[in-house]
Formats: sequence, C-alpha cells, structure tokens
Amino acid sequence: MVELIETSRIAEAWSTVSATATDALKHEINTASIPEQTQIFRCDRCQLEFANPMYSALSDWYGEVEQYGNRWEFQQCLADMGAGSNLLEIGCGEGYFLELAAQAGHRAFGLDFNSGAVKIAQAKGLNAQCWDLKALKEHDHQQKFDRVAFFHVLEHIDDLDRFFADLAMVTTETATLHFSCPHPQRFTNLIEPHQLGKRDYWDYPPHHQTRWVPNAIEQLLSRCGWKLIKTIDELFHWVGVSGYLAAAKHQRNGRSLAELSPLRRKAEILAQMVQTLLPSQRYSGISLYSMAVRA
Repeated sequence: MVELIETSRIAEAWSTVSATATDALKHEINTASIPEQTQIFRCDRCQLEFANPMYSALSDWYGEVEQYGNRWEFQQCLADMGAGSNLLEIGCGEGYFLELAAQAGHRAFGLDFNSGAVKIAQAKGLNAQCWDLKALKEHDHQQKFDRVAFFHVLEHIDDLDRFFADLAMVTTETATLHFSCPHPQRFTNLIEPHQLGKRDYWDYPPHHQTRWVPNAIEQLLSRCGWKLIKTIDELFHWVGVSGYLAAAKHQRNGRSLAELSPLRRKAEILAQMVQTLLPSQRYSGISLYSMAVRA
C-alpha cells in the first residue's frame, strides 16, 4: 500500500469545486456506501497505482464536477487517425473533439453518461448519445468503428476487462485506439490547493480509480488484445504554466490577474517563471497520449 487517506478529506477537498458534490460524498460515507478510508496500492510488476476497493460516485456526480474543453492531445490524435474514418469517442462530453473530428472528415459518433453534456453536443448538431458501450451495441448491433478515441476516461473505469470486452464488440479487426490519461508527472502536482496526500485531490476515488504509467498501459493493452504503438508526453509549457500559477495565486486571494496593470501582470508571471524553472525540467503537461492497434 502506498497511500491511506480518510475519505472525508477527499470529500472536503471537492468543496472548492462543488458544495453539492462534497455533500453527496459525505452522504455516501455516512451511509457506508463508500469506505471511510481510501487505500491506494501499486502493482510491483507494472507500477499501476489503484484504489482497493474501487468505488465510483453516482452518475450525477460528473454533472457537478466534470469540466470539458479542448486538449493538447486532440490534434495529435487527429494526425494519427488519418481521414475519413468511422470514429467512436467514448466520454465525448459537450463534443469538443467530436466537432473537430467531423470537420476533419470523420463520421464521428459520441457516447457519454452525462446527459447534460450530451444535450449540449446534440445542440451543436453532433451525433452523440447518453449510452455506454453495451447500450450502443443493443441500439445499433451492426455498427463497427475503425477508430476509437477516449480522453481522460481510462482512470475512471472500475472494470477494465469488461470495458475492453465491450469495446471489442463494436470495433473492426483493423481498428486503432487513441486515448489519453493524466500524466504521472504533470505540473498540477505543483499547485498547493490541488494537493491531497501525494496527488491532486481529483486523483482519488470516486473520481479516479487508477493512475497510469506507460508500462501499465502496455500490459493492460496486451492482456486485452491490443498492441501499444506509442506514448507521447504533453510538454511542460513553461510560460503558460507560470501564467496559470500566477492566476491561481491571485484567485485564491479573491482577485483576478486581469485586474492588474500589464506591467504588474508580467512581473507576477516572471516571478512564477523563476519558481518553475527547475520543476520544468522534471514535470510534464497534463496528459499522456497513447495509440494502439489490434494485436
């Protein structure tokens, strides 16, 4: 075991994002639906870190705490996919990637269990449904995809064997997988309000069940009938991260970096750049991107 933390501390950490989410977690603890203590273990063979037992939040949790937007790996993924594929995105959210994929000529279909996010995607004219993989197979049993994408989804899944078994039912024999997960050396570990125990507060159940490294990804894929082609680290963008940290510092004090004069803003960002110079040599960006083919 590498960590043992009171689950009530995890619940309290979420209060900076959503009081409703915090109350929901506390209720789950009080009714013994989730454990009072959260244990994190590490596999000696592949270095995967995982919760034991794993426990997931109720489905409306993600409507409260999940944030959507464009990611660095979207463009890398589109470059690897080529053009004109039959594409499935799992965890499509509000359709940021689906929209880019459709514009690039892919026949894009998205799944997500956050009904509010799916409605936003549908309002954009995107093909998205509030289904899981099994429901997709039941509704359209002839549908097969030759490209599958999922971004920051893997770490949420508590039954990986079932996930990949369901995935096999809806993919072609020449399908490729394109996915990302939080990088183990991401820069957010530098940000004090994010820290809880040894990781960001969102890197614990009920949000994240697992913490991935390249060796663990490769072994998972091999066990489930896929072959890892490559993994790519998102780079640490020194200036951008320094600006983010400067803004976060002022936000904690109830102020906005935008309220400062241009000269003062530059000085604040420069001060953060001095502090992040050494960390920039060993930290990465947010994501670890992977591509795989059928074994």
